[in-house]
Parts: sequence; structure tokens; C-alpha cells
Amino acid sequence: MLDYERQKARLTYEKFQLITKRKPYEEVNRKLATLEKNGCFADPLDASRAKELIRNSKDINNLGNVVRYLRSQRIYDELLGRYNPGLSMSQGENVQKTANMVGLQVPENK
Repeated sequence: MLDYERQKARLTYEKFQLITKRKPYEEVNRKLATLEKNGCFADPLDASRAKELIRNSKDINNLGNVVRYLRSQRIYDELLGRYNPGLSMSQGENVQKTANMVGLQVPENK
């Protein structure tokens, strides 16, 4: 289960990075969909590269930092969406909601 969360966090991070750079992110969406459907997804791992990573404690520490960062980023995004729903609204919806909070109504465009 922890591996699943790590993969999901990594893919979500990659997606956010691609969105920020205004690059296509359909491939990451496909991987996320596969991960959600199957419950797991793994890229093929080169055994020699894995052994090399295990030998170097600095790399292990860096990987641990990346995992912690991605987990924290996922939690941050969940909390941001939960407690600040205005971020996911369009500007029109946000204006209408704000106007309703102070007792005003936004005129409809015809």
C-alpha cells in the first residue's frame, strides 16, 4: 500500500510540474488511471541501477527526502482543496459566492 501511495504521489507531482510548465500531461494521466484501476503500477526497474542506489547512502537519503516531499505535497494539495474550495472554482463562481456572502446578487448576463 505504501508503494502505491508513493507511485501516486510521484505521478501527481510529475503532472503538476508538467501543468506548471504548460506541457502535455496525458501520459501521466494514463499512468494515474492505470494505477487507480489496478491498484499498482511500476515502471521496469534496471537491477544494476537499483543495486547502485542501494550502495550509495547519500542516494538513499535523497530518495527518502523525495518520498517525504511528495507525500507532504499530496497531503498539502488535499488540505488545500478541502479548506480552500475557491481555488477550484471559476472566477464567475467565485464572484457569485463572494457576493452571496455579503448579501448581494450578481446580475445575469443575457
